[in-house]
Amino acid sequence: MTNAPCVGSGTLTKPPQNSGPKMKSNQVFSGASRNIKAPPQPAKEALHPAYVLHSRNYRETSLIVEFFTAEHGRISAVLRGARGKKNVGKSRSKPNTGQYAQPFSPVLISWFGNGSLKTIKKIEPAATGFTLKGNRLFSGFYINELLTRLITTQDPHPALYQQYQTLLLELAGQQQLEPLLRQFEITLLQEIGYGINFQLADGESLEPELNYYFDQQRGFSPSGFQSHSQTRVDFFTGKTLIAIQNQNYSQPETCRAAKRLTRLALHPHLGDKPLKARELFV
Repeated sequence: MTNAPCVGSGTLTKPPQNSGPKMKSNQVFSGASRNIKAPPQPAKEALHPAYVLHSRNYRETSLIVEFFTAEHGRISAVLRGARGKKNVGKSRSKPNTGQYAQPFSPVLISWFGNGSLKTIKKIEPAATGFTLKGNRLFSGFYINELLTRLITTQDPHPALYQQYQTLLLELAGQQQLEPLLRQFEITLLQEIGYGINFQLADGESLEPELNYYFDQQRGFSPSGFQSHSQTRVDFFTGKTLIAIQNQNYSQPETCRAAKRLTRLALHPHLGDKPLKARELFV
């Protein structure tokens, strides 16, 4: 913080000791010094809570970092001097900030810039990052990649941000992976305006004893086949769809069906470019 600038020209002099009655401490000098007030203190810079989703090298010493913020959605920003040390003057050096740009790290940031690519002005850790291992680490990468590709910049999703925080806590724990991932995918689709409608086109509810086809544009439609041995990826039993709708993943077939369903629903928005995180699972 810089020192506040001086106000006025010249200096205030102490009145002579014998020039009259002593002034009370709450009185204001008269004459040229009348109504002189201390300059206001500059407001503290606002820092926004965020999580690091992804980072990639940029130029010689910088990174481009994808942040997921609570108030502004996804922010793409250049983090200068994040790789190595940047000299400042002759005898001082500024340590790199790349240590804060690790995935799953909660940080506080401020930025500037009018374009889609911002520049980070300040970054500092908000708490200890989440430590994920094995498939839980790959699952975290997968969720981060979904957010990076499907959430448009500066489009706030506060409810999704809260669920992302909860998901990281759960990934760091011992809960079953598949239900966590499937439910987050369903919430993400809802947040970007393409939620799965667990009703038929005419408004009728799903029936557990019937079977259905799923189409990304039209939703669910009844199937004339009653056999459970259908191999089409868009074929679902009413029983499993109702379980997915109710977030009941107690049966293995429900988890498998939910994975097929969310992949079908996500594909039009992800396009044909494969997800890198899925390659890590393989």
